[in-house]
Amino acid sequence: AQDQVLIDNLKRELPIEKSFKVAVAASGFDAGIQAESFHPDCIIVDPPRKGLDSGVVKKIMELKAPKICYISCDPATLARDLKMITREYKIEEVTPVDLFPNAAHIETAVLLTGKA
Repeated sequence: AQDQVLIDNLKRELPIEKSFKVAVAASGFDAGIQAESFHPDCIIVDPPRKGLDSGVVKKIMELKAPKICYISCDPATLARDLKMITREYKIEEVTPVDLFPNAAHIETAVLLTGKA
C-alpha cells in the first residue's frame, strides 16, 4: 500500500512527457518486467542499507538502460554493488549528500552510463 502511494506520487510530480513505468523492488523485480519488452531510458535505485540483492543487479544488467542512478545510504554496500554494475557501466558522477549533519550517515548519488 505504501509502495503504491510512492508510485502515485512519482507519476503525479515528475515533469515527464513520455510514458514511464515504476517498479518497486525490495528483493526482485515484478514478474511483469521482462527485458524483451521493457526498455527504460534510466533505472533509479534507492535500496535499503543492505544494498541490492544479486537478482536485482542481474535484472538491471539484463534491461541495459543507458543510465542508472544509484542512491545509497551505505558506502560499503554501494561499493559492493558498483563492483558488479561497473562491469557494464561507467561511473559519470558521484555526489555525496549530508542529510543528517549531526550523524555519521551520508547519502550518495551515483550516475552511471552504459559502456560503449
